[in-house]
Amino acid sequence: MQPSMSRKTKQSDPLFEAWDVLLQYRWRFMVAACLVAAGVMLGSLFLPRKFEGRAIFESRTDTVMNQIVTRGATPSFKSTQQSTYNQVIGETALDKLIEQLRQSPKLMAELNVQPNEIGGLRGDLARKLSLHFLIANSDLDQIQLSYVSTNPLFARWAINTLVDNYMSRAKQQLEQSIGQSAGFFRKEVETTRAAIEELENKKLAYEIEHAELLPDNPNNLQASLLELRAELTSLEFKRDNATLTLQSLGKAVSDTPEISPKMIKQRNPQLDQLQQELNAAQAQLQTCLTTMRMTDQHPDVVDLRAKVDSLKQRLAQTDPEVVTQREFAANPKRNELDVMIATASAELDGYQKRLNTVQQQIRNIEQQTDRMYPVRAEYLKLTRNISELQSQQSFWEDNLRRVEMVMTADSDDRSVQMHLLKPCGPLSRPISPRLAQVLLAALALGMLGGAAAVFLAQRSDETFRRGSQVTEAFDMPVLGSVSELISIQQQRLRRFRHLVLGPVNVAALAAMLIFAVSLTYLHLEKPEVIQKFTAQSGSLLGLFAGDESTPVAQAQDPE
Repeated sequence: MQPSMSRKTKQSDPLFEAWDVLLQYRWRFMVAACLVAAGVMLGSLFLPRKFEGRAIFESRTDTVMNQIVTRGATPSFKSTQQSTYNQVIGETALDKLIEQLRQSPKLMAELNVQPNEIGGLRGDLARKLSLHFLIANSDLDQIQLSYVSTNPLFARWAINTLVDNYMSRAKQQLEQSIGQSAGFFRKEVETTRAAIEELENKKLAYEIEHAELLPDNPNNLQASLLELRAELTSLEFKRDNATLTLQSLGKAVSDTPEISPKMIKQRNPQLDQLQQELNAAQAQLQTCLTTMRMTDQHPDVVDLRAKVDSLKQRLAQTDPEVVTQREFAANPKRNELDVMIATASAELDGYQKRLNTVQQQIRNIEQQTDRMYPVRAEYLKLTRNISELQSQQSFWEDNLRRVEMVMTADSDDRSVQMHLLKPCGPLSRPISPRLAQVLLAALALGMLGGAAAVFLAQRSDETFRRGSQVTEAFDMPVLGSVSELISIQQQRLRRFRHLVLGPVNVAALAAMLIFAVSLTYLHLEKPEVIQKFTAQSGSLLGLFAGDESTPVAQAQDPE
């Protein structure tokens, strides 16, 4: 345990020594750290400032314009992000901006720009200008343009001027593009219409020359051929039916005799006799049931009912007429069949003749069809060309109508509306150096300065404070040591230092740091307060000096 404890003690000795040194030279550390920190903060007031100018503008497309663009208007109407970037901060835009600045010496004086600085400003703009799309869709493009420069006046002017140039140039380009597109579409419509008229005249002459070979003509060969073939099929069907009818009539004639017997019929007398017997039996049955009051089970009633049923059955089975005489004469049906045979033979001959005529007409038309296919191919080619030109004409007319709608909307400034939503205002607050950066640098350098002061004080101090230091320095044993001898006057002086000078020094250092931090904050975060205070101080000094040319109103902020 003892060796490890001694080892830990030896390892912690440098820490204790460093702490002792820090406590011994604490005032040097505090003074050096505070002075260095305050010097860093005050020195930051003389560092070059960088200001960032920002402007937000938008390009809003009307609903009609949006529909025209999305439904296939010319690509010149579509403003992509890359084209917007080139138009706002491209080479041409920067050249125009620099040319505007170079042509106005008064503007250069107002912006505090020297003629020999213009070339450097051109390169600085190309490097530091940035374009960012806040909103990007088919209806609205909201764009932010930013630029960082050490000259706030030039940064503000450059941002606002670039946006103004872009909006005016975009409007001119849009009007020029619409005019060119309208002229192009109008020319294409006229050219297409003339080509359609030429082809239609050629088609009409072709139809007149080859009317019988064209499919649209109702009297063309193909339609006639179809009609003749349909008629041929119908005639063949009628001829076959007439042949079958003639055959059936011939068979009927062979089965029909030339002489047929004629029979003379009269009413059957037996039928009258059976009817009289039935009436008598029914009358007797009625007498038995009504007059004699007989029941249905009475034998006479049963017999009479059976007799009535038997008479009714015989009456139903008896023929109503009987042949009384037979005569023989010529058969009239045979004559009718002979007439029908003659008619069927005549129809068959007519069908056969018409059939032969139709077959001859079909053969004549089939001989002419050899030249029908080239004629039809040429006719279909003309029709197809006319249809394609009509479709193309419809396309050009549709585009022309849309462009004319855009021209109408653009004449009222409703097609594309451009607005500078947030122009770049006066740039007073720098973005570099920042307050946090300055404070961190002051803290770090102050700590380093205090540490350096303690290190130098320790290195230059040659006194011994412990007996071990004497032993190590002279290799001599120390027999004893006497504590510090302090007189009463020295005690009073030390008490005065601890109670009076110490707090005063701390307050002075704190006041110095607070003043440096406040001044740095005002310069970096609230520069308008410094400018206002400077203007008021200058006006008051002018009044005290008797300078009547410096009015009090000049002390006010121009904004």
